Amino acid sequence: MKALRSAAIVAVCYATALGAANLAGALPRHRAETAWFIAAALVIISSLWPRAESSVATRAEQLPVSAWTLPGFLVLAVLLFARTIAAGFFSDDFVLLSRAAAGSYSMGNGFFRPLPLVIWSGLLAVFGYTPAVFHLVNILLHGLNAHLVTTAARSAGLSPASGLLAGVLFLVHPVTVEAVTWVSALFDVAATCGALVFIVGVVQGRRWWQWAGLAAAFLSKETAVAAPVIALAFAYPNRARLRAALEGLLAVGAAAALRVWLLPVPEGYAAPPDRYMLKELLSRTFGTLGAPWSAADALWPAVLPIAATAAIGLLLAIAVMDVSSPRPRLVLTAFAVLVSVLPVYRYLFISPDMENARYLYMGAAFWAIGLATTAGVRTVPAFVRAAGAALLIVTLGAFLDANLARQRAWGDAAELRDRVLANIAPVVKAEGCDRISVTSVPDSLRGVYVFRNGFAEAVEQAAGPRTATGRDCSGNWNGERLTLDR
Repeated sequence: MKALRSAAIVAVCYATALGAANLAGALPRHRAETAWFIAAALVIISSLWPRAESSVATRAEQLPVSAWTLPGFLVLAVLLFARTIAAGFFSDDFVLLSRAAAGSYSMGNGFFRPLPLVIWSGLLAVFGYTPAVFHLVNILLHGLNAHLVTTAARSAGLSPASGLLAGVLFLVHPVTVEAVTWVSALFDVAATCGALVFIVGVVQGRRWWQWAGLAAAFLSKETAVAAPVIALAFAYPNRARLRAALEGLLAVGAAAALRVWLLPVPEGYAAPPDRYMLKELLSRTFGTLGAPWSAADALWPAVLPIAATAAIGLLLAIAVMDVSSPRPRLVLTAFAVLVSVLPVYRYLFISPDMENARYLYMGAAFWAIGLATTAGVRTVPAFVRAAGAALLIVTLGAFLDANLARQRAWGDAAELRDRVLANIAPVVKAEGCDRISVTSVPDSLRGVYVFRNGFAEAVEQAAGPRTATGRDCSGNWNGERLTLDR
């Protein structure tokens, strides 16, 4: 066992060095990926290998969370994402909010996600098209999710400090920016909230939490089917809790079967993956969570992403050294991360600009818990624990820096959107156009959707009420102004 653990530590350190070299541009990606696959296999085997230590499950009821945690995370979330409150609407927002305003709770694409549309319908009825309100909902839900991550971490046996660290790591993780800043990503934020409530409810024996959370998650996004499977891992080995998780699994299975029976599954959604897709699923998921640095954003200093990636690898090596954990928490959290993305594996493409990072929002919650376990290692020398604390500070600082950099990208995209609409809307109104078709409008900017969808709805909203003329207009956007076809 000791030799196996030593081999895992060496493999992790070697893979960390190759990963840092890849980020520095000195090594091709596939070599770093191969090293990490080998290291991960050794870590899993060493974690699951029978140990001499007794495995005693810690009761979740003995691990309370401070009453100040929730309000604290809500305040931190608002402070962190304050600049995005005025970001406005982007792309799908215009289409989906139009559906909600019309009382339609259909996505129009084969997916059934009514809860966010119901929420938006209520907000529109009270506040109208006020973007700040919709952004604030996402931000506050993100703060609630950070609190739930802390609660789940405590339920998994982490110390109060480690549990709090897990919530903070999740709060500032760069992959959460798209989900929090883009109004249309409420589906991901709400589904994750429901899933975490369900998992905490199962582990702590709170039946009302369990079923309310599962219903909210399943009515928000299909990724909810992962929640009961993850809960099984968190509930082990408590038989009563396992039974509750299995009840949830049967419930989502029945709901999913009914949904497939009533509504056709979108084409290609359930197609089986090939070997290449499975490899990409693993590398994109864990690679992005471990090195969430956008190629388009200037991070300061440039060495920070490399240092943080190296720090995460070394933290993993420190965790492997520890033999005091009552359960293989690293494997548990890695399993939870992987299960969280399986329902969307066909859509899991994360661009170098962090486009589509919202698909990893739920996974980031469990990744943060896994990373925070390194703060509670006990059977390693004091100088190793001190080094681990320093590495966690570097990681947290790099995550915060990258988070703010991604927010700047959304601010720049908002300025571009406003410039386009400010030029086109007056022309539409002056020319009396009922509808307008414009070529070359910006699709996206640095990983942020601008007008990939919803351009017509955005112009309609910007132009405001006008007398119908029955005239269709067309033109071209040259990057500065609109030129109408005559």
